[in-house]
Amino acid sequence: MRRETVTHSGTPIRITIPFYQVEVLMRDSFGAPVRGAKVDVLWGGGGRLLDSGTTGDDGRFTSGRIPVG
Repeated sequence: MRRETVTHSGTPIRITIPFYQVEVLMRDSFGAPVRGAKVDVLWGGGGRLLDSGTTGDDGRFTSGRIPVG
């Protein structure tokens, strides 16, 4: 199941369904990719860090190391 959420100005995203892969695509207000932005994937229950990294040249960060459930 694919879910897309549009946010503005670093608004946190909450996803309440089990997931395996998280993909973040960051663009500025003109549509250009945002390079080098820090992305943290946190577990909502306790704020435990599941994965982190930075966006690449295309403004994309993909994490596939997140357990389901």
